[in-house]
Amino acid sequence: MIAIVGGGPLAHDPRTHRLNTSQGAQSGAVSQHLALAPLDPVSSDGAVGDLAPAIETIAASRKQNEAVIKQAPAQFEGPAPKSVAPPAALSQNSSVSSQSTGTGTWAVVVGVNDYPGSQDDLSSAVNDADDMAQALDAFGVSDDHVIVLRDGQVTRNTLLDSVGWLASHAGPDSVAGFFYAGHVRKTSAGNEEIVTSDGSAVSDRELANALSRVRANRSWVAIAACYGGGFTEVLRPGRVLSAAASADSLAYENSTIGRSYMVEYMIRQAIIQGRASATVQTAFNYAVAGLQRDHPGREPVQVDHGDGALDLRPPGSTTRSPAEQPEPAPEPSPPPTTEPPASDRPGDNQKCTRKGLVRYCPGR
Repeated sequence: MIAIVGGGPLAHDPRTHRLNTSQGAQSGAVSQHLALAPLDPVSSDGAVGDLAPAIETIAASRKQNEAVIKQAPAQFEGPAPKSVAPPAALSQNSSVSSQSTGTGTWAVVVGVNDYPGSQDDLSSAVNDADDMAQALDAFGVSDDHVIVLRDGQVTRNTLLDSVGWLASHAGPDSVAGFFYAGHVRKTSAGNEEIVTSDGSAVSDRELANALSRVRANRSWVAIAACYGGGFTEVLRPGRVLSAAASADSLAYENSTIGRSYMVEYMIRQAIIQGRASATVQTAFNYAVAGLQRDHPGREPVQVDHGDGALDLRPPGSTTRSPAEQPEPAPEPSPPPTTEPPASDRPGDNQKCTRKGLVRYCPGR
């Protein structure tokens, strides 16, 4: 289930920041509207005119553009999208060898907008996937190290085959990535499933089983979807899970920016624009700080089982993204995550520490 929220990201105008500071008694939602509202003339001391009409106009417009997409049904109505042939690499032998020794960065990127019928389609998932592919390209990852699946290519079998391809190429010294944007169903407490374009599904445990064959000692799993934080079954030592929403929460996409909030801030701004692209962790921290400032309550979550910083660049590569800029400062204190307690999640019975929206479980 995804909610589409109208309205663009906040303007980074000094007048806006002074305005939000001076109106500290206003709610976060009102501050967000103020950042989008046409400002009355600002005097040299930062004083502003009457903003009530602008607030009402923005609030009414935002409400009119807000729509919640219902959860993907158990059975879709209407025909499945036309099947599209998967990339040629998947038609080759992808049997997993215990001796896989591929190096560098290998990744599978998946985005699904088009589902059976027309009532449950999404609008930003393919853009999310395209941004992720662009980020990998900026990092110097070669095209033959990346499988990108979109819409009609994303059947249940093809998705699982793509993870098999990843396992057959990523050796212990490589970096592996799996990115998914699209519908996720919550089937029961602690259980989620990826919904493929043909209306089928891949459960969290099936995905975890497929990814368990990936031998890379460092890997990243990103779920730009509702309930994405519930895919903790995929975790193992050296692996980081990033998600647009916690295990029991909805994710959001913005109709103006044309992608999910997680991808706009963590992938597009932090990595592609080079504002905080050093590691997965710095990109996540940038996204959290930026969304707390611009769209409170839309922050991603992350569970970190790595032993240190996770850099997606292949060894020796040179990034083509712009030079990094300092991360937003000061960074607000993040709100508590709605992720279930550690004891409620499979395999979460070992000691972990929590810092904001991130849970660190080194050595697991």
